[in-house]
Amino acid sequence: MSADSLTRLEILTKGEHTKIIEWLSLINSFARQAEILRTRQPGTAEWILGDDCFTQWEAGSGRILWGRGIPGAGKTVLASVVVDHLQKKNVKKNIGVACIYLNHKETGTQTPSNLLASLLSQLVLDKTIASTSAVQIQKMFQQHSPKRTRPELAEISEILSLVVAEWSKVYIIVDGLDEYPVDDQKTLLEHLTAMGVCLMLTSRHNVTLPNIDAETFDIRGTKQDIQKYVEEQITHSSDLRSIIGSSGLSQDIIEKIVCNADGMFLLARLHVASFKACTTIAKIREKLKNLTGDLDGAYNEAIDRINHQHEQRKKLALSVLTWVANAKRLLTVPELQNAVAVKPDANSFDPENCPEISIILTACAGLVIVDQQSERVRLVHATTQKYLDDSNLFPEAHTEITRTLLKYMACDNILQYALHNQDFLFPDIETPPLLEYSFYCLLHAVGPPEAELRNAIVNFLEQADMWYTFWRPQSGSPPLGLILIGQNLLHLCWLLQHLTCRR
Repeated sequence: MSADSLTRLEILTKGEHTKIIEWLSLINSFARQAEILRTRQPGTAEWILGDDCFTQWEAGSGRILWGRGIPGAGKTVLASVVVDHLQKKNVKKNIGVACIYLNHKETGTQTPSNLLASLLSQLVLDKTIASTSAVQIQKMFQQHSPKRTRPELAEISEILSLVVAEWSKVYIIVDGLDEYPVDDQKTLLEHLTAMGVCLMLTSRHNVTLPNIDAETFDIRGTKQDIQKYVEEQITHSSDLRSIIGSSGLSQDIIEKIVCNADGMFLLARLHVASFKACTTIAKIREKLKNLTGDLDGAYNEAIDRINHQHEQRKKLALSVLTWVANAKRLLTVPELQNAVAVKPDANSFDPENCPEISIILTACAGLVIVDQQSERVRLVHATTQKYLDDSNLFPEAHTEITRTLLKYMACDNILQYALHNQDFLFPDIETPPLLEYSFYCLLHAVGPPEAELRNAIVNFLEQADMWYTFWRPQSGSPPLGLILIGQNLLHLCWLLQHLTCRR
């Protein structure tokens, strides 16, 4: 090791190093990568590793590879396969690999500066870095951490460039550009391309990158990959196998789904869910005759299945979809369970009203999934969000969500918890799961819901010390939702002025 090079442990203690890594990245790309690989059908999407465009990009330096595909074609899974391949192949080499998985629900956190910070944390996690870079990172941490501020984009970019230069080669994979705001796309790519990394991008065809010189290729689910997926799903569905029995319908289902999916993994997934919902051979035969190759048609069929459930399950599914589709960020499993368990006429919150997550997933007919690494609930695909928005299935969603959050905070046991725990974001006992998200309630009261909810919010705040109880200054960093309430400051000021006048 050269004199000007230090391992991470020679300049920092292990605890300090871990603390800096955690502070650097608000985005856990490792967990997302692990979750995608966990849910991937083994053997699928590996065709990319032998494709000429990929092998040339992998062998080159500073090149850009851009994979484009239709919605649901398996772009994210393909990106994860590439990341996994590069990490395993280069584990003992001076070659860095880092990734970003963009999500339209996380744009508040996934700012260009936070994304570059995530890449930096990935590249220095176990890297022997020059003392200059290590000192710069430590200095940045010491400057910002005590003030609970975040470094500016230029500051992060400069340090990331220093670290990138210490590797003989760096691969960076960015998935889901179509889910990222156009201006932020431009900013992010300007910084990454200036570093001379081997950059791989994935997106839908509707993304345009006029100033990017990239080799492009088409991403589609191959028939072989979709067939593997469908076969595995049938094999692991005891109910479906029991119904099919020796009828020979298994092969018919596989062939029909593969044909209708037309390279779209998402459509195959929705079709598999519809067959799993069948209760008789006759229903399966009917489904085979009427199977659609249209994504909206598959979504319509899923909503139809939801509406034909027992009333309690139907109500649960529609409530879950309301929350998951309209929440300001991804909800955790306990948050969602609490959200759908709030009773409008109850004085206290009863945890026994929380449904099991397995029941939630079944009731939602495959439209909702759980990321097991982060325990956050998401729609099965970005197109699901668009379908629900375009269908206007939940026109009063934000009004309903705000009412529920206000009711949750007003429940006797939740209120008592808040009153007796001054640092209730960091308590010794378990925080009510939905309490932190309740800070977002005013975000949901923007626009048309505002007039309808004004009296409800005023009545809530008129209760003694209610404002101080839930929105007083916190020790530690305030949650992002509390900061974002600034988007609705006019409403907030009106409320405070109105309360003052009435008192």
